[in-house]
Amino acid sequence: MDNAANHLAELALRMERRLKIVNMPIAFGGGISSPALGIGQAIKSKLGRDIQINSHDHSLTAAKLGLN
Repeated sequence: MDNAANHLAELALRMERRLKIVNMPIAFGGGISSPALGIGQAIKSKLGRDIQINSHDHSLTAAKLGLN
């Protein structure tokens, strides 16, 4: 799980570098959204900030992030 969290955190950071955006809103869903896995908390820890993790409709999550 730690390896997966490392890869996902690096993916988020790579997107920020490419887009030249600092602390871009980040949301993950699907299989990693299960709190039992703990991967969401590991990603938050590696990034040092809060991220959105849910199993809801991703278009709704994107709309919410766009309003922030």
